[in-house]
Amino acid sequence: MAFPMAASKESRLEKHNLLTLYDKLLKLLADIYGDDGHWSKHCRNIIVHLHNADPDGEKFRFPESLSREVFPEVDIDIAGLIRAHHHVTFLCDCVVTMLREERYQG
Repeated sequence: MAFPMAASKESRLEKHNLLTLYDKLLKLLADIYGDDGHWSKHCRNIIVHLHNADPDGEKFRFPESLSREVFPEVDIDIAGLIRAHHHVTFLCDCVVTMLREERYQG
């Protein structure tokens, strides 16, 4: 099944929103390959958890908002964050590999 190149141009977002971007990726993958089962849903749950804590990605990246409001300190389970990062980035790396192979075989 060929990867629709037009789909790759539809990923523009108005602002930083990892959950919206991930949902677009899941829809694209479901349209091409069908439902992969549990792993992508598990990764989505991780992203939902991060999104609920920081919807626009400011608090994890910056000490204060653009309006100079200082963000409160947050306790983070570093080992859990590393595991979550591994799941999400490994899934995304696998998707890139699949799409590259699809492009070269198609």
